[in-house]
Amino acid sequence: MVARKTRGTVTIKVSHEYRVSLPRVALSKSLQFIDVDNLEKRKKATIDFGHVETECCSALIRVDLEYGKIKAFRTERCKTAGTPSKAFITAVSAARKKLKQTKGAGIVTVGTPISEVLSSALRLPDIIISDGCIMVCWDGSDGREHCFFCCLDPRTLFFCMGPSDLQAAL
Repeated sequence: MVARKTRGTVTIKVSHEYRVSLPRVALSKSLQFIDVDNLEKRKKATIDFGHVETECCSALIRVDLEYGKIKAFRTERCKTAGTPSKAFITAVSAARKKLKQTKGAGIVTVGTPISEVLSSALRLPDIIISDGCIMVCWDGSDGREHCFFCCLDPRTLFFCMGPSDLQAAL
């Protein structure tokens, strides 16, 4: 998989040199059928938002809404999800904090109204989320760029999904 460039990339070094960036989410086609007025009236709702492709799987992203505003992003783990080392988690968490400051068109954060996201979706091929998840890429010995997708789930567990040799990479 070749990751696309996003605004703001942070380089970290743990056992390898990694490029950390915000993930691009391919939006779910079902979003076009969402009744925004109804979601704005509902205290709680969850919708399938889209997915992020990794080398091993497609990670489903769901959004929890409260009165039409994004309350949280939830990621469904792939079967190959792994837990990285503490040193890796520390380095990636610092990079994530820096990237969270990234602003601009197509970047969605907690608190963004779903109506705003859906109007942007008509103009943009994909959306960048800046809360909870990141893309981590490195140049492999095979000359290709490899990437995996790391997230902090609601129970504050850090997990990563990507190439079959994920544990060796972390």
